[in-house]
Amino acid sequence: PEAMDRRIGLLHAQLESRREALRRMEEESHAVCVELEDLAAEREQAADRAADMADKFSHQTDHTSIQQAGIETLELDIGTLESEAEMLAVGLHDAEQRGEA
Repeated sequence: PEAMDRRIGLLHAQLESRREALRRMEEESHAVCVELEDLAAEREQAADRAADMADKFSHQTDHTSIQQAGIETLELDIGTLESEAEMLAVGLHDAEQRGEA
């Protein structure tokens, strides 16, 4: 009887210890679930920021291409105007020489 009582007492203590361990594990499990939800939200925010940055980069690339095309057009216009100015200067010089003669 005494050995049986001791064994029952040990089993009750063991049961209580396991219940406490289970409670702690459930708390830890809940904490991990909360952390996973937080990480999922952060990942979604990071993905949104990455998409925004990709859009901005694409827009900037397009804008840069447009600017480069504008610069090239201006350079061609400058070359044309310089050629025309040179032709006019030559024509003016010829006209002045004819006027002197």
